[in-house]
Amino acid sequence: DTGYTFGGWYTDQACNNAWDFENDVVTEDITLHAKWTANTNTAYTVEHYQENIDGTYPATPTNTDNLTGTTATSVTPAVKDYIGFTAPSTQTVSIAADGSTVVEYKYTRNSYTLTWNLAGGKITKAGTTAGSVKFGAPLTAPTVTKSGLTFIGWDPVVPPTMPAEEVTYTAIWENCIWPETTTIEDGDETVSIMLD
Repeated sequence: DTGYTFGGWYTDQACNNAWDFENDVVTEDITLHAKWTANTNTAYTVEHYQENIDGTYPATPTNTDNLTGTTATSVTPAVKDYIGFTAPSTQTVSIAADGSTVVEYKYTRNSYTLTWNLAGGKITKAGTTAGSVKFGAPLTAPTVTKSGLTFIGWDPVVPPTMPAEEVTYTAIWENCIWPETTTIEDGDETVSIMLD
């Protein structure tokens, strides 16, 4: 029988008294009972699925654990620790004799708070909307401007995707350096000259 190993014939249902085919003699009708021992290497599978950014789950598991155990016994496979995901509760199942047992664990993608600190500037072209953003979602910084100042970047540097933590990106501004000029008079005209 699949998942079990044949252990001989016995005269009792508890399979304590083995029938000796070489020495035992049949003197009347008897019933022999087959002894089956559960295999300790019966296969079962644990599949781990990470939620997609759009809230769906992939058809193919992110990871698969091919395990073995004793037929018909209960097992509670462990969940994994994925950065940026919340693990589901563990499941307890019985190992099917034919190795068909499959446990599916689905992991929820976490969301974290995104903040754009404009430091007095204003947005001229929108980027990723501030607020709750799912881990791994694409990040696009907004285009910003501030009168009299030059935008030189964000602190910290904006990564291509949302990290697994709440984060604030602050605009860095630098004073504009205007060319120095002087004014001279040439007859009736006043001329401004740019100095190097």
